[in-house]
Amino acid sequence: MHTPLKLSLKTVGQFLVGNREAIKTVASCPKALLLSLLFIVSAGLARNYDHHLLLSEPLWIGGPVAMALFSSAFIYTLLEFFGRVPTPKTPYANFIGFLICFTMTAPLAWLYGIPVENFTSPIAAAIFNFSILLIVSIWRVSLMVRVTSVLFEFHPSRAFALVAIPASAEMFFATLVSAMSIVGIMGGMSLSPADAFLLKATSFVSYSSLVVFGLGILTAIAGPRGNVTSWCPERPQPKIASASWLTAFAVIGLWLVIAIIPQQKLTTREHLRNLIKADQYEEASEFVKTKTQKDFPTHQSLFERR
Repeated sequence: MHTPLKLSLKTVGQFLVGNREAIKTVASCPKALLLSLLFIVSAGLARNYDHHLLLSEPLWIGGPVAMALFSSAFIYTLLEFFGRVPTPKTPYANFIGFLICFTMTAPLAWLYGIPVENFTSPIAAAIFNFSILLIVSIWRVSLMVRVTSVLFEFHPSRAFALVAIPASAEMFFATLVSAMSIVGIMGGMSLSPADAFLLKATSFVSYSSLVVFGLGILTAIAGPRGNVTSWCPERPQPKIASASWLTAFAVIGLWLVIAIIPQQKLTTREHLRNLIKADQYEEASEFVKTKTQKDFPTHQSLFERR
């Protein structure tokens, strides 16, 4: 008797390392989009639990979802237009399969939640966080190149070009805005070692993005094209294993538990900041007397821009 396909945790793990069968399984499971959205929520928590007030700054959840939808639509639109992917019989089948795979990369962002600031210097934390960002970014792009190659049978070099061009363009503008933000926050003051490193790092990524963009253009023009197909899954739609759902909710719960103490510290800082903004200096002074340095976030300025 044929065993029905299941999207298990093992499948998700295999997908994240580019396994062909796992990619096809994920792409052919429409309900996996809901599972991946739960992973995006958990990734948003990992990114923001110790930097933003979760209740008063809802962009921690809306931002990642919106960016995932925008980025996937942007990359796929260019991929379909320049790659000339044939129109599938099922409407939007190509994009839905691509979108599911794109959003299923969200667990990689759990690495952002490592609280390295708690046991290192600001400059060491900046280097570590930037390194994680670089690793995750390269991993995601490489994985989506693999997904594109598997689903639409693009030649790997052609898949690289069609994914790298929009991805590098996004990265260029994101790092450009980030660099301008650092300079804008500091104004005419000297940059701290951590901010100086981040400024150099973002500039490096901006220039690297331009190089990758150029390589993508050259590869798109001169590289092999091969035979391109539509993504039309021939297998039955896989069912999502119960353990996958439970894990998605469990990870969200875990990050919420981890967030309790950092959120308390952020609330304390926000209260003090509001007192100072309201020119209630006496109340602010009395409030500070009831707190210690451990009651405030690590390596974060009271006056930093949110």
